[in-house]
Amino acid sequence: MITELSTRPVTATGAPHQCEWCGREIPAGSKAVYRAYVFDGEFMAGYMDPECRQAMLDYDHSQIPEGWIPGEFARGRTDDRHDLPAEFDGKGAA
Repeated sequence: MITELSTRPVTATGAPHQCEWCGREIPAGSKAVYRAYVFDGEFMAGYMDPECRQAMLDYDHSQIPEGWIPGEFARGRTDDRHDLPAEFDGKGAA
C-alpha cells in the first residue's frame, strides 16, 4: 500500500534522476515532479516526468497492487506495460 506524503513540481532539477514510472533518465535542468511517500511501511522519495506522474494518477492501480518498477510503463502512458527483459537493467523506456 502506498501513502502519498507530499508532491511538488520541480521547475528545473539540480541533478539527473530516474523517472519512477518509465525509468528514463530525467536530465539535470528538466521539469519533474518530486514525491515523498510510504510504501509497505518504508519511507521513499523520487522523481517523475510530469506526464508520467499524470499517467500514474490515471492508472487503475487495482491491476498492479504490488506496485511497479521503473521502466514497466512507457513515458506518459498507462496502456502498455512493457515485457521486462530477464535481467532488467533499470534504464527503462525512452
